[in-house]
Amino acid sequence: MTTADQPRQARWTRALRPGLNLMLRWPMQRKLMAVFLALALPLGTLMALSVGDVLALRHRAQQELLGAEVNTLIQPLMALAGAHDVLSARVQFNGDANATREREARRVAWQAAREAFDRRLADGLPYDLSAAWAAVQESAAPLMQGQLTLTVEASDTAHRRLTQRLLELAHLNAEHSGLILEPAAAEYQMVDLVLNRLPGALKGTSRAASFGSHFVQLDGPDPGERAEMRRQAEAVRAQRDDVLRTMAALVRAGAQPPGSWTGAEQRLTSFAALLEQAADLQERPSGQALYTDADELATHLAVVHSDVGSHLKRRLGDRVDTLAQQAALRVGIFAFTLLVGGYLATCLALSFRGALRALRHSVQALAAGDLAHRTAVRGRDEVAEIGAMLESMSGQLSALVAEIRNSASMVDQTGQHVSDGSARLAERTDQQASSLRSSVSAITQLSSAMTHNADEARHLDDVAQRLARQAQEGHAAMQDTVQAMAQMRSASERVSEVVGVIDDVAFQTGMLALNASIEAARAGEAGRRFAVVAGDVRELAQRCAEAAEEIRTLIGEATVQVNVSSEKLGNVSNALDVIVGGVTTVSETLRGIAESSQQQSEGLQEITASVGSLDEITRENAALVEQSSTASHALVNRAGKLREAVVTMRLRQGSTDEAMALAQRAAEHIAQVGREQAMQDLHDPTGPFIDRDMYIFGFDRSGLYVIQGSKPAMVGQSYTSTPGLDMAFIDRIWSAADAGGGWVEYEVTNPLTGAVTPKESYVLPIDDSLAIGCGVYRRVGANAGAPRAVAWSRSLETA
Repeated sequence: MTTADQPRQARWTRALRPGLNLMLRWPMQRKLMAVFLALALPLGTLMALSVGDVLALRHRAQQELLGAEVNTLIQPLMALAGAHDVLSARVQFNGDANATREREARRVAWQAAREAFDRRLADGLPYDLSAAWAAVQESAAPLMQGQLTLTVEASDTAHRRLTQRLLELAHLNAEHSGLILEPAAAEYQMVDLVLNRLPGALKGTSRAASFGSHFVQLDGPDPGERAEMRRQAEAVRAQRDDVLRTMAALVRAGAQPPGSWTGAEQRLTSFAALLEQAADLQERPSGQALYTDADELATHLAVVHSDVGSHLKRRLGDRVDTLAQQAALRVGIFAFTLLVGGYLATCLALSFRGALRALRHSVQALAAGDLAHRTAVRGRDEVAEIGAMLESMSGQLSALVAEIRNSASMVDQTGQHVSDGSARLAERTDQQASSLRSSVSAITQLSSAMTHNADEARHLDDVAQRLARQAQEGHAAMQDTVQAMAQMRSASERVSEVVGVIDDVAFQTGMLALNASIEAARAGEAGRRFAVVAGDVRELAQRCAEAAEEIRTLIGEATVQVNVSSEKLGNVSNALDVIVGGVTTVSETLRGIAESSQQQSEGLQEITASVGSLDEITRENAALVEQSSTASHALVNRAGKLREAVVTMRLRQGSTDEAMALAQRAAEHIAQVGREQAMQDLHDPTGPFIDRDMYIFGFDRSGLYVIQGSKPAMVGQSYTSTPGLDMAFIDRIWSAADAGGGWVEYEVTNPLTGAVTPKESYVLPIDDSLAIGCGVYRRVGANAGAPRAVAWSRSLETA
């Protein structure tokens, strides 16, 4: 957005802010009413103005029609006045009896026409013609009432005055009625014919007939009278031409002249020719012929005048009807538009109101935690799309909350098991740590004893080596034996003491080996090698004891022999050889014992270090197990709080905790009422054991349905009749049942979509031949479609 557009947008925002604030405060019904009124009021005003214009035109056309009707009453008066003028001239100039009778007939017709006009005036007119009509009556009184005694000049003057008054009355009527201002071309030409051209032609004809009646009575008309006669003929032709031009304009305006005009035109032409013939004094017509021709011409002109007036009335009447129809049509269109607009606005308001009510109820249900509420908004508009989106969101949210509840329930149960196991493991780890600490202490003592034994063995080895050297020296100094008998006795005693020490060493080594065996037995697998070594040490100790016993025996014998006789010195020498060999053997044996004891001491030290490390590791493991147990308890608490947070929501599909509770209730129900009654209750579609997509199913050992809450007709069929179940399904079911109950995960074909959907069921054993369960569908993943429960149909449900 450019910087120049920002002020413009700010101005638009400021201009729209009041309306936006108003729309934000009003409810939808008031908004629609405001929009409807905002459209209806201007349209109604425009329609009222338009209808007003049409009605004004219609009123004007009615006024003109009224003027045309009044003019049709004036036309006979004009025609009768013209005919009366011609007939009066005939009577006055030649005393024609027929003319007298005809004039009397015209006077009677005049009275009838006058009475008709009086009645029309009495009926009332929107304008005043009384003064002009009074002038007409005043002018007509000398001519139409009583015996006519006027002279020719007076009669002609009176007829002219009457004709002039009738023309004035006609023009005044046309002026007041609006005929003189007629805007339509055809009607204007007709008004011109009625008011000007035809009355002028009739007036000219009457004047020419009056003058002609006088002219034909003259014996020798002078040139001036003949010229006047020609002017009268030219005047008739001029009147004819005026009427012809007006008739041509009438044709150009789209109207047709009356059919009577053709004969009238021919009469005007022949009458003008007759007047010229009379003015030329050649074959002068008789007065009777002139009168007859003038009378016929006046009659034709009166017919034309009447026909034009009738055409004018008809066209004005058609205009009035057309304008009335237009006004009615416009009013009807506006009323229809108003009704249609009101109908559509009402339908729109009702549809919006119903849709918004459904959306509001759905949002309230969602806010209250009722995710099972269905959002049904009819139509295909944006609100219906929002309703469909809300329905989809509710289904997805229900599936998500169901998954949360399932996971929380499973975490709760698994965490409880982990917590219990962790507690038992912590207890055993503490016991093992205590045992290891005792073993470390015992091994430490054994290591100290073995070190001491090794030291003693080395000391004995030194003693044995020293005795060996002395024995060798004694053997070398055998020759000095006799002299050193006393020393020999002392050496024998010394040897006895050594033998006693060896015996003690052998005894202590045996005890040490015994203790080592006991400790090795306590150490178990780790002390097996040490037990072998302890056995070897015990064997060596026994051998040392035996050797010491032999030495003691030999020393005893040597002492006896020394005491008894010195003759046995040779034997002593031999015995000394034996003793030297034995001492050497003892020395080597003691050296081996010392080395073995040293190795055993080092091994025990390593074992002590290893067991110490194992003790530290065990203590660390005990601490970790304690922490794990604490974390497991915290996880269980968190899972419980999470489950409690969503457990109040009513879902469209079941959750694992609900399935577990339903299965437990079914097991209790079977135990309370017995299997036969329970079968009926578990298959009751309106009962408490069929809830949304959850129901109870049961199998025997062979995999046959014993209970099928969704489809009781499947009872007695094999589980293989359910699409999607694998062959190991029934084995997993009975494995969980034989373990006292548990969850079994498997896949089953969705009866609605045909897709394989994960499902999880909680299974409980009833007896050795029946295991029941209740399952819920699980989501495949976060991007998976809505679960089957969104479009759940009990009639299509399977296990």
